[in-house]
Amino acid sequence: MNIVTKPIKSADENICGAEFSVVSNGSGMDYGTASQKLTFNAFTGGDSGSSASGQFVFNSEIASATIQLDYELAAHVSVREFKQATVKKPEPGANEPVAEIVYQDNAYVSLEVIRNGVVQFNKAYNLKEEDAEGNWVSTKETGAYFGGGFSISMPTALGAPYKTILQRLDVQSAVPAVFRIAASARSITASVNLSFALEDKSSDFTTREREAIDAALRHYEGYTDFMYRDSRGFVTAGVGFMMLDENSAVAYPFLDESDNPASDEQKRAEWRLIHSLPRNHIADWYEDHASLYLTDEFINSKLSSTIDDNFSALSRIFPDIEEFPSAARVALQDMVYNTGEDGLRGFVLLRAAIERRDWQTAAAESHRVGPGPERNNAIRDLFLSAAGNGDF
Repeated sequence: MNIVTKPIKSADENICGAEFSVVSNGSGMDYGTASQKLTFNAFTGGDSGSSASGQFVFNSEIASATIQLDYELAAHVSVREFKQATVKKPEPGANEPVAEIVYQDNAYVSLEVIRNGVVQFNKAYNLKEEDAEGNWVSTKETGAYFGGGFSISMPTALGAPYKTILQRLDVQSAVPAVFRIAASARSITASVNLSFALEDKSSDFTTREREAIDAALRHYEGYTDFMYRDSRGFVTAGVGFMMLDENSAVAYPFLDESDNPASDEQKRAEWRLIHSLPRNHIADWYEDHASLYLTDEFINSKLSSTIDDNFSALSRIFPDIEEFPSAARVALQDMVYNTGEDGLRGFVLLRAAIERRDWQTAAAESHRVGPGPERNNAIRDLFLSAAGNGDF
């Protein structure tokens, strides 16, 4: 058995799932399994560990597939194509009234929906059935059902592949799911995908964008709970929170070594001390000279609000920012964080390229004086990604 498995993923990260393409080797009983980790990102607060798996069986005329979503939900579909033996009665008045056995093409289809080990829906029928006059006609089944929290579509006519679609309806579920299974005697295609509501890209960065931005800022700016001098000599704390003078330090809720709120004079004295020390040391070097610190809670909150402010600034510069690819939005956030709103407005050629959606030129015009090659190259590459699939 040959099984090809691939992830289902949308550019906006609101759809994820798995797709299985299965081909039988065509001899005897054939059995195989496959699984795919689901690409949750944007709307679940990180990796959920969810996965989809498939079990596939071909045996003589029967093909079956079981698609499992985590341990909770499974759909089992079977299809059997066969010849239906029937007795053809002689026509009235025939000279030799001898019955004749004939064979009709037929197919049997079945579906079980199982949740937490309990069958929630079960339906099975032949696609051809005999009417009262002995004629073989299409099934009276509608092929449209509701059960187990699903809207269900099953085949009602002969002709492979036989398709079954399940759309989860239960509003209490956090993740709407769609199962699609198409089976024939020698091949199966099956998929399960999960859909989330799109986030409003005009009002904020998406959850996935924010996660990438947060991680990048902590990487490039560092994370310290005490005052230090950055590479340009500015007194800084947290994640690149610059304090231009001693009065700036007063606005921060520093605590002393006894975990008590520091006084305004303590904050000013600490700023003056750190500012008097030599520059060009790594941040940790200044820790031995510092006696005040910021809490993790404050640093994380301040970083989040700074990212909010950066989005507002970008929205003023680029009113149509919701139309930009995610890679470009992440790149622009880093630039406005580093340069400020007025500084970014000064990148005239960059802004003109963005207005034209010329992301390759934007990549070339994104270089900043100050950030090192690693950071500049990362932003360039994000703009180049915007010129491609738009992802990051």
